[in-house]
Amino acid sequence: MVECDLAKVETGVRFSSLAPYVKIVAPSDVEIKLNSKELSFFVVKKGCDDMLNIIKEKLDLSPELKKKIDWAKNYTSTPIKLEKGHLIRLEPSNLAYVDPHKVIINNYTFLFFNGVNTFYVNNLNEQHNLSELEHFFKLAKSC
Repeated sequence: MVECDLAKVETGVRFSSLAPYVKIVAPSDVEIKLNSKELSFFVVKKGCDDMLNIIKEKLDLSPELKKKIDWAKNYTSTPIKLEKGHLIRLEPSNLAYVDPHKVIINNYTFLFFNGVNTFYVNNLNEQHNLSELEHFFKLAKSC
């Protein structure tokens, strides 16, 4: 269970121009509510009916991507930790984003998106072709 320290709540939340802007003056002005499934939570400004609902839905790896990851894992005999990605929607706005699938080897995190022939290492700054995956798995294994 996650506990929130209201003393550390930011004083404002800013979204793009299409989404609502909510200014929180003090931590005592907000309530944080979890739904029964703990898949989403609400940040509510007291005395205000508007709320932001964050919905997190688990995504499955595409069969092609799973096959490529499994092949590189087996070819290099590298133990991996796989975390499936999520589709994260912010309601009632029209904003959504994809949290990538993650493969963790030692101190390296490989980021994958379904339907793309590239991957990223540790951040989204530089992309690499999936044909290089076994090379990166070997490097990560040796560290």
